[in-house]
Amino acid sequence: MTAWPGAVSGLPEAGLPAPEPDVCPLCGSRSGTVISTRDRSGGPLTNLLCGSCGLIRVTPRPGRQEHESYYRHSYRLEYKGRSLPSRRQWRRAERAAADRIAWLRAAVAAPASVLEVGCGFGLFLYRLKTQGCEVAGIEPDARCAEFARQQFGIEILGEFAETTPADGRKFDCLCCFHVIEHVLDPVRFLASLRRHARPRARLLLETPNADAPFPRPRRRFHRGHLYSFSARTLDLCLRTSGWRPLSVATSPDGGNLFVIAELCEPEPLQLAPGEGEEALARWRRASSARSYYASPAVWRRALIRLGDRVLELLSSARPDPF
Repeated sequence: MTAWPGAVSGLPEAGLPAPEPDVCPLCGSRSGTVISTRDRSGGPLTNLLCGSCGLIRVTPRPGRQEHESYYRHSYRLEYKGRSLPSRRQWRRAERAAADRIAWLRAAVAAPASVLEVGCGFGLFLYRLKTQGCEVAGIEPDARCAEFARQQFGIEILGEFAETTPADGRKFDCLCCFHVIEHVLDPVRFLASLRRHARPRARLLLETPNADAPFPRPRRRFHRGHLYSFSARTLDLCLRTSGWRPLSVATSPDGGNLFVIAELCEPEPLQLAPGEGEEALARWRRASSARSYYASPAVWRRALIRLGDRVLELLSSARPDPF
């Protein structure tokens, strides 16, 4: 199995010198504060909050070959326990697809074509296809991509957005659900999406919210997540790569960011005085137990998860599609 990205052999404990950080892909700075040295499973993983722009990143990041091999062969097996979903995971995917289609329909007036980057086994695209949309996906995992092709008739254009040519194809809407936190360079990734977009296209993007209250930093970071975004750092990444945010919202439990953006000319990076210090202050507030238990979003999250679990238990078993 390919080693997971971000692993650092012999990483020192917190308080000891960290490895030399690489350059922030947003602002080019090397300065920052180490906010965690472990992933949620206790494995070594250094996360640095940039002292200039506030973007949280894993340092050092893996090389491109290692990164691509991990997502081709190992990520889904490691994260989900299997390459294709179980019945429980399928039911969760059904609910997520329904919610995302409702969001898309509210954001984009009757899109004729949709490209999903990181489409997995293709359920979201399949549901859109049955509603008359032209759909296509980008997916690095060969097993998921083949399932999407064979079972749902989904066209898979390539493995990674950064290396997938447009070939003249343009789409009304591009969707990236929990993808941007996994890429090597978020600015380059977002810029690469532009070649697949029609002039008035919309980008729908979902990612975890770094500013959401979470009192246990050592349990926060997933080793597949090379970046953690606040609403502010995500806005900066979008604008510098040629996407103008039209709306930024959080999920009811506060844990995820939902962004709708439109094409624009790339904007010069403009950082406010003390940008990095303010980001660090937000992080510290979000990581305090007091902020966590005082946040209504935390209790909403617990109720939502409980409700989801009850629905899973009450759902009638569907035939295993695999």
